[in-house]
Amino acid sequence: MRLDLSSPRPVKFVVKGAAIMWIRIQNLLGRKPVTGAAPLAVSLTSYGERLATVGHTIESIARGTVRPKRLILWVDDPAFEIEDYPMLARLERRGLEILRCEDFGPHKKNYAYAREFADSGLPLVTADDDILYPGRWFEGLARHHLSNPGSFAGYRAHRVSLCAGGQLAPYREWRRAEPGDVGHDVFLTGGAGAVFPARLLRALRDAGESFAEVCPRADDIWINVIASRIGAEAQLLPSSHLLALSYPRSQRNALHHSNVDGGGNDRQLAASLTETDRARLVKAAALRLAGDRA
Repeated sequence: MRLDLSSPRPVKFVVKGAAIMWIRIQNLLGRKPVTGAAPLAVSLTSYGERLATVGHTIESIARGTVRPKRLILWVDDPAFEIEDYPMLARLERRGLEILRCEDFGPHKKNYAYAREFADSGLPLVTADDDILYPGRWFEGLARHHLSNPGSFAGYRAHRVSLCAGGQLAPYREWRRAEPGDVGHDVFLTGGAGAVFPARLLRALRDAGESFAEVCPRADDIWINVIASRIGAEAQLLPSSHLLALSYPRSQRNALHHSNVDGGGNDRQLAASLTETDRARLVKAAALRLAGDRA
């Protein structure tokens, strides 16, 4: 999925401004439920100043061509009052669920749902709180799930790479995965959207809060490690036709800077992997490399 236009900054400013204005009008005038018939839930979280803008993200999902059976916003701030956020209040009246949880950091949008609803029968799609999603974003994930109900799949992924000595290369050296890639060496990153099958939700629930000790700031790492342990190979879905917009002046890349540029992903991955986990990743990456060379 492409994030933002590759146009000059003034063009981006106009396009995003128009998109935000249209979303606000829809939020003011809209009466249609934010939920629909697709047998999945969409979960996201927000905090601090972003709570004032996350309504734009939720509205962009609600105006999609297909809508989920549940749409949930997790909030950990005990001082949160819906009256302070008119956009969210209007969305709540149309079916948005605003649920409280502890502060699990970036894990909130997946672990809170897994802990409470892993046995509900509704698989999960995760979203970030600072992206304006295109109209067919959820439709593609829902269609894939209905055809492949056990698949762990999403719109953005890397492929695990190896150093010359056959060990895992630093995260910054991993290559972009290609649409259709599937395997234990495919590493999904959830901000663009990922669908969690029921067995992965149960595994995340059963693993509990041990992520807090090994990768508190890298939910993608924990999710991929747990998925690999239960044999759920990740798959990258085609999404070049989708264009998402980041919300202006959002701090979306804060974790990116610390986890990728600052080496946080490598430290947290090393802490999360058992020797068996590491061997599985190395084997999968080596087999793909051999296939690429053949």
